[in-house]
Amino acid sequence: MNVSTSTPIADPPQLGFFERLGVWASWGMGGWIFLTAGWLIMRPNDPLGPVSLFSGQSGLVVVVLVAALSGVTAALATVIAGRKLVDAGTFSVALGLALVSLRGETAGYFVLQSIDPAHAPKFWQLPLESLGWLLVIGVAIGVSDVVMRWCHPKAVRELADPSTDRVLAVPAGFELRTFGSGAAARTPLRIALTHTVVVAVAGLIAFTVLSAGLATRAIEHGQACFVVAASVCVACYVAYRIAPVRSALWSILGVGLLTIGAYLWVTLTGGDGSNPPGVPASPFLRVLPLQYISVGTAAAVAMTWYAHDPYRTPARSPQTPHGAS
Repeated sequence: MNVSTSTPIADPPQLGFFERLGVWASWGMGGWIFLTAGWLIMRPNDPLGPVSLFSGQSGLVVVVLVAALSGVTAALATVIAGRKLVDAGTFSVALGLALVSLRGETAGYFVLQSIDPAHAPKFWQLPLESLGWLLVIGVAIGVSDVVMRWCHPKAVRELADPSTDRVLAVPAGFELRTFGSGAAARTPLRIALTHTVVVAVAGLIAFTVLSAGLATRAIEHGQACFVVAASVCVACYVAYRIAPVRSALWSILGVGLLTIGAYLWVTLTGGDGSNPPGVPASPFLRVLPLQYISVGTAAAVAMTWYAHDPYRTPARSPQTPHGAS
């Protein structure tokens, strides 16, 4: 018996009170770990400086230590909430990184430094730092996948079962681990790469639109995080309409591509020189690399939950190949 693709899911799974409590606890734990231990590792040497790989101790040491901390956080969050919430560990790490960025100065610190060429950030530093934070998120994704398979193997099998009539999200680490293996539940590579590129391009466009008129305003953390979150949400919504994927992996990669593309665009254009001293030459410079990656990752995972919400996702026809629009 064929099931129409417009047929809603009957009796979708719900989170009970204690399961919701576990999810909130995992998020709170991630914030607490990074605001305490994470801050000790990531705090800048200058008390008025931002949280950055180039404002504290050795950037490589910070990446290694924060990656280890993200692995621990992701493991604990996955044990607590991973059975019912895909990528709970990755989201908890991204949330913790975003919160710790709020304890330091804004990106305006680098803008003021750029007035003095002797202290101006090098053109390669911001994209390189973005890659470092993306590596930290990659560790969280990998650890979450390992712990998920150890602690919740039944849930992983159910999510990855291609015969189910519900198009549910799979952990980002599942697609990373099965890349190139031809797994039936994995997103086809062409669709996955299309999704990644659409997130990056649509995100850059959305960021530009949402940043219009901000040139004369002071740089604030809340404003910067909102623009990134809103841009990524819009970009992911568009990407899921054009090229639906099974996990948040491809959206997260799109966030990384968006961030590096934004900084490279600033490097190539260099601004028109019309802004007064202390005002960034581009709206892309109003956000810290850490905030691009952490807030963007959190938004990408949240949009994956939204796109695969069992209350919204229609049942899939057995005759409709996965990934077909």
